[in-house]
Amino acid sequence: MNQLLAAEAAIVRAVCAVPGLSLIPAEAGNDHGIDGELEFSGTRQQIAVQIKSRASAATAWQIVHEYAGVDRPLVLIAAESTADARRILREHGIGLIDGLGNAHIQLPGLLVHVEAGQSGSYARPVRLSGKAGS
Repeated sequence: MNQLLAAEAAIVRAVCAVPGLSLIPAEAGNDHGIDGELEFSGTRQQIAVQIKSRASAATAWQIVHEYAGVDRPLVLIAAESTADARRILREHGIGLIDGLGNAHIQLPGLLVHVEAGQSGSYARPVRLSGKAGS
C-alpha cells in the first residue's frame, strides 16, 4: 500500500508542477476504459491510467504490446521506473509519472517532461555566476 501512496503523491506533484494542468478522475461506474481526464488550456483529454509498483524495460514492453492499437492515451503511474522503461514508453507515446519524480506526458497541445536527479529528487535549477549571472 505504501507504493500506491507514493504513486498517488507522484501524480499530485507532477500535475501541480505544471501551471494550468489538472487531473479529473472519471466518474464511478465508468466502464469505457477511461480513468480520468487531463485538463489544460481549456481542453480536456480522456486518458487511461495503469498503476504498477515498478516499471522495468520488460514491464514497458508488455504495456506497449498490450496497448497497441488502443485509441486513447495511456499514462503509467509507477512508484519506481528504470531509465530504459521511461525511454521505451516515451518512444511509444505512453505517458509516465513515477514516485521518483520523473514524468513524461505528450498530448496534442501538451508536453510535460520532468527528469529526476540520480538521488530521485527533482533537479535543482543551476545558478549562474559572474557575467553569465548578471
